[in-house]
Amino acid sequence: MLRRYKLIDFFLLIAFKILLEISYITFVYPLFRYMGFTLNPDIVKFIESYLTVTFFFLLIDSKYDLRPSDIFFKVLFLLMIVPMSSFYALADMDRGYYYVFMLSFLVTFIIRRLIPSFKINKIDGSNKALILLMVIILLSVPSFLIALNGMPSLTAFDLRRVYEIRGETLYGPESINYLVRWVTNVLNCFLIGLAVYERKYWLLIPAVFLQMVIYAITGHKSMFFAPFAVLFLLIIVKRWRLMRVATLSLLVLFMLCYILYVMGVSSLPASLLIRRVFYNPPQISYMYYDYFSRNPHTYLSQSKAGLGLAENPYETSNLPITKMMGSIYAGNENTNVNTGYLGDAFMNFGFGGMMVFSYILGLIMVMIDSLSRRTNIYIAVACSVIPMQKLINGSLFTTLLSNGLLFSMLVIWLYNKREKAQPAGGKGYSRIK
Repeated sequence: MLRRYKLIDFFLLIAFKILLEISYITFVYPLFRYMGFTLNPDIVKFIESYLTVTFFFLLIDSKYDLRPSDIFFKVLFLLMIVPMSSFYALADMDRGYYYVFMLSFLVTFIIRRLIPSFKINKIDGSNKALILLMVIILLSVPSFLIALNGMPSLTAFDLRRVYEIRGETLYGPESINYLVRWVTNVLNCFLIGLAVYERKYWLLIPAVFLQMVIYAITGHKSMFFAPFAVLFLLIIVKRWRLMRVATLSLLVLFMLCYILYVMGVSSLPASLLIRRVFYNPPQISYMYYDYFSRNPHTYLSQSKAGLGLAENPYETSNLPITKMMGSIYAGNENTNVNTGYLGDAFMNFGFGGMMVFSYILGLIMVMIDSLSRRTNIYIAVACSVIPMQKLINGSLFTTLLSNGLLFSMLVIWLYNKREKAQPAGGKGYSRIK
C-alpha cells in the first residue's frame, strides 16, 4: 500500500503528465507540426506509458534525498522519462526503442544501487586551491570574452533575438569555449550552492552578475535560466520534498504559459517550456533512432573519445552529425540537431551502446556520491546538476568534458567540508552512505 506522501506525489505526477499531453495536442502539434511533430495517439501505448511512469515513480520516489544521485534521478525522470513516455504514446513511436530507452535508465539506477559509495581522501589545503582556481577562471573568462566581443548589450534579454548574438560571438581558442561552460554550468552554480548552504547570500550577486554578463555576450538561453533553476532546486531540497514541489511547480508553470498563449499575450513562454524543454528531446532522440537504425553507426568516429580509431562513415557529407541531421530532418544544414546521451549512444553503437553508456553513467553517479561524502549535499548538487541535466540534450562524453561534469567532480573533491547534509523533508542530518 502506498504511503500518504507517495499518494500525493503520485497524483501530482499523473496530473502533470496529463497536462503535458493536453499541451501537446492543443499547442505543440497545431503550431509546430511543420517541425515534424505528429499526432497519432495509440491507446495501448498510453497504457504502457502510464505503467512505465508509475514503475519508475515507485522506484525513485523517496521521502529523503540523501545523495546527489537521488536528486539527479528525479530531475532526469521529470525532464526526460515522463516526456518520452508521453511522446511515445501521442505520436505512436517505435516500441522497441522506447523500451530499450527505459531499460537503459533502469540500468543506471541499478548500478547506482548495487555499487556503494566509497571513501575518497581529500588533500590538505584543497579549499585554498579551489578558491585560487575559481578566482583565476571567474576573472579571466568574462574578461577574455569582453576583449573579443566588446561590452555586452541588452539584446540577449529579448529572447526572440538570441540567435542573432550566437552567430556573432567570438570565443577564441577552443579552451575558452570549454571554460565558458565550466563557469556557467559549474562555478557560478557552486557559488549559489555556497550562498544557500552557508547563508552568505551576498555570493548570489557575483554569481548571477557573471552569469548574466556571459549570457549577454553568448546568447545561450540555458545560461540565463541556470542560476535561477539551481537556486529554486536548492530551496526545494533544503525545505521540502523534491518530487512533490517540483511537479507542482511544473504544473503551475505549464498553466501560466498556456494561459498566456490562450489569451493571445505570447506563445513564446509555452514554446520555450513545453516544446523546447519537454518535447524536442524525445522527438530528436527518435530522429536519431530512425536514421541510424537504417544507416551505419558512427562508433565514436566523430568524438575525441574515439581516439580516431574508427573511420567516419559520413565523412563525405562534409558536415558534423548534428548538422547532417539538421539537413535531413529540418531541411537546413545550418541547424544543429543535438540529441541526448541515449540517442547519441544508439548513433554510435546501437542498442548495446545504450546499455554500456547507461552503465558508465551509473558509475559516474556512484563517483559523485563518493566525492560528496565530505561535502554538503547542497554544494554537490549545485555544481553538478546542470551538467547532469545537459545529458538530456547532449552526449555522455560531451557532457563529461565540454559541459563540465568532470570539472564539477573536481570542484566537489576540492571543496572540503565535514558537515553532514540535511536530507530534504527531514529534521535530522544524515551522511551519504
